[in-house]
Amino acid sequence: MSAPVTRLPLVAAQPGMILAEAPRDARGQALCAAGTPLDATLLSTLRGLGLTEVVIIKPTQESEGADADAARQRLAHLFRRAREEDAWFRALIEDYRLGPRP
Repeated sequence: MSAPVTRLPLVAAQPGMILAEAPRDARGQALCAAGTPLDATLLSTLRGLGLTEVVIIKPTQESEGADADAARQRLAHLFRRAREEDAWFRALIEDYRLGPRP
């Protein structure tokens, strides 16, 4: 089963979204690969090349949960040797990556 995709105007695309299809220039040349995460630099480059839309993978609640789990696992690995008194820093990074806790 493939992930749901959606075609978005480039002005609505946000950093962190994942390209479902490679954006192409006027000659049909791929500008980057499908699966590439958008960032501010890439969005600016695509706008500068005159692109008006991109096809992105629509996030699902299931994929967002998996992304959050992967981020937590990565943070656990990165902070595996941290001292207990530095737990505030890990919490700060986790809030930045995953959003504030309710």
